[in-house]
Amino acid sequence: MTAGGAAGGESTTSLSSSIELIQEVVEAVKPFSNNPFILGHGGPLVDPESVGEMLHLTGADGYATGSTGERMPVEVSVAQAVREFKSIGLY
Repeated sequence: MTAGGAAGGESTTSLSSSIELIQEVVEAVKPFSNNPFILGHGGPLVDPESVGEMLHLTGADGYATGSTGERMPVEVSVAQAVREFKSIGLY
């Protein structure tokens, strides 16, 4: 479950712990496969910054997006639009 957004759950794992776990998976799988394709997903990987950090610090090949690529960006843009409409005031 992704932690974040209006419908997201609470993160039970820190970003650093998740990065360590992903790296452990990478190190455990690579000796048994010539060309594994390993993706990170979920938990505290909720925005481009956290995903970028995970990719930079692990041997993962990418990120499998879900709500972080479809629901959460919409929530942010809708919330911003509502704030802008609310700030108009009455004339």
